[in-house]
Amino acid sequence: MKVLFIAIGIIILITAIIALRVFFGLGHPGNAAPYALRRQLPRDNSPLRGKTILCLGSSISSGFSSGGVSFLDYLARIDGCRIIQETVSATTRAPRPGEQEGVDYYYRTREQFQHLIDTDQVVEHNFYNGNYYGTLREEVDKRLEAGKLVVLVIDVHGAANIRRMFPGATTIFLLPPSVEELERRLRGRGTETEASILERLATAKKELAEQEKFTLTLVNDEVNACAEKLYGIIRQRAGLDR
Repeated sequence: MKVLFIAIGIIILITAIIALRVFFGLGHPGNAAPYALRRQLPRDNSPLRGKTILCLGSSISSGFSSGGVSFLDYLARIDGCRIIQETVSATTRAPRPGEQEGVDYYYRTREQFQHLIDTDQVVEHNFYNGNYYGTLREEVDKRLEAGKLVVLVIDVHGAANIRRMFPGATTIFLLPPSVEELERRLRGRGTETEASILERLATAKKELAEQEKFTLTLVNDEVNACAEKLYGIIRQRAGLDR
């Protein structure tokens, strides 16, 4: 009986280790020691030092198996810049208890939001769970006018709007290594229903057809390695390596 308990304990321990590696992405080469954030050394002479970088959009995605670290963390660590990951978006969703206008969201009616879309006052928007969410153009304009470097994390529809509203903007399409790998990652999360996975895959296939319209494409094969490449592209396109 004692041997049985020990065997069960070992199985549970092994299962827990595997689960942690899958959930936190510890087994991915891109999260190997050389890429670890703590190993990156600051650049004292970086032209980004002391500057503010704002990332606009509905969310900032670190990606599955990134361990919660994104390329923004690398910018802050290496270049000593201040990262603001979100601005105040507009939504048609009703305020939740404790939320404030202009702090959590700009709350608008469906009619008001549609007017913002029709008059080009929204640079990107999505319809989720019965409500609109979007980034107001004034949120972008006032930061560009202040000489800030603006990065937007958006979908293909938002990118099309950006190309139209801001000619010359650099757009980067992040690709999965393959549709099969994308499906593996979605299923690996363990949070998606079968219907949701199929819907996401169908959407992804449509979006992949749009990649040629982007300035650059980048394969997100290993999260941290991809973040390093993206970091370099942003620096180069912003003229910070001259």
